Amino acid sequence: MKRLFLLIAVLAIWISPALAADKDVYIRCGCVSNGDGTSNACGVSAAYNSITNFIVGEQGTAFDPGDVMTVHVADEADANCTMSSQDHLDGFDTDVEIVFQCASGHCNTSGTTFDDTKAVIEASNTNIFPVYVNQGIPFTFQDLQFDVGTIGYTIYVVSTATDVTIQRNIFYGGGYTGGSQHGGIRINANTGTAIVRNNVFYDFTASSVEGSIRWAGSFTGYVFHNTFHNVAFAIEVDSTSPTIHFANNISQSEEQSMVDAPSGLTWGGDSGYNITDGDGTGDDDEPGSNNQVSTSVTFDNEGSDDFHLTGESATVCIANNLYAHATAPVTVDIESDARDSNTANDEYAGADTDTADSCAGGGSTIIPIIMNYYRRWFGVIYF
Repeated sequence: MKRLFLLIAVLAIWISPALAADKDVYIRCGCVSNGDGTSNACGVSAAYNSITNFIVGEQGTAFDPGDVMTVHVADEADANCTMSSQDHLDGFDTDVEIVFQCASGHCNTSGTTFDDTKAVIEASNTNIFPVYVNQGIPFTFQDLQFDVGTIGYTIYVVSTATDVTIQRNIFYGGGYTGGSQHGGIRINANTGTAIVRNNVFYDFTASSVEGSIRWAGSFTGYVFHNTFHNVAFAIEVDSTSPTIHFANNISQSEEQSMVDAPSGLTWGGDSGYNITDGDGTGDDDEPGSNNQVSTSVTFDNEGSDDFHLTGESATVCIANNLYAHATAPVTVDIESDARDSNTANDEYAGADTDTADSCAGGGSTIIPIIMNYYRRWFGVIYF
């Protein structure tokens, strides 16, 4: 009998972890659904018809430590995931990491424009922060397009949040020209790390805009390989509290300046290699070294929101290779195209890498060649 009880106990321990494991959840905006994640009209099981219903349905779901819940977002029949109120991302099991990404068949891999097939999350009201991250668990947002409404930020990371990764997304400001607090991302958190890499921010031109990225907390930040176009600021930092690593970004046609930050701010030692055309009315004071100021970049078709870099190797192939960065490595670009794994070579600044023309050998300008030799002999130190 004792052996039987022992066997049952062992089986219970062995089986129990399987009851809580990684989970895939599907949001099909525009589908007919009962909202409980079990039925829908789009042929996908466990599908919610809105982000709000997903939050209500999945709050409190138990997970084992380190498990990941992947939320596949898609807009069906051109019905965007429209939000008219704040969707607070909290109340989830503290053992889970939540990853928002576009669903299979809705991810852009080689489209003409970056936002070609990315699922769209859209704000439809005023004075809201549609995605409101206020729980201290890791969140990732990737391969999505966020359309900001007439006011507010799309992703608002508040003081109770912890580590957040925002990568390979499109942030579209709509060209709104009035109001305040209008931008792509607002970081208000104080304890943790935010990684913002391989994103495109464009048309954030409100008169009181506070940056496509506004840093209002003391989160440590890694802002690598982003492309900013037609914005007031690429990044606006409120105080000297955070340490922000700002490298390999492109800003073109900014109205004021690439960076707006207090003079005492600590920039990470790997900051630099940013490109700006200096068109704005503000001072060009990019952090770090090896920045290219008053340098114009010609995108494939910026009038059609196509910010590919084809043919721009000589101008853009100057970036520090962050493939093996200790905290926030950049191994792909916005379309998941591989970046150069040889860290002795330069890389393309901005969100896109030109797969047709490698930076290997320092490109076609003397500056990348000098930088390559410098790194080979002296290395790169990250702080």
